[in-house]
Amino acid sequence: RDMEKACGDKDFSRVLENHETVLSMLSEISKLDERQTVEPTKGKIDEKNWSDAVMTIREFAQNMDKTNIEFVLDSLKQYELSEDMVQCTKEIERMVSRLEWEKLSSFGE
Repeated sequence: RDMEKACGDKDFSRVLENHETVLSMLSEISKLDERQTVEPTKGKIDEKNWSDAVMTIREFAQNMDKTNIEFVLDSLKQYELSEDMVQCTKEIERMVSRLEWEKLSSFGE
């Protein structure tokens, strides 16, 4: 909060004094986030379930429903995915982060 206030007050000397601390804190948060990745617990996903997930994502994209798309993506993390599926998932995540609804709506067709 102190750094937020310093930025808001345009107190750049205080920002420069504390930036190393903030960067260190962000680094620790990033490490925690990496450790909280979901380990696959449901085995290998079959083609039908994969196709259903992609179709569901496309349908949610037509309604610009980011929350439900992220829910489907999180659900997929419970499965072992092939390398192609992992790459597709990363591409979907990229499109979601950029709100590329039209591309998502037609993904995998």
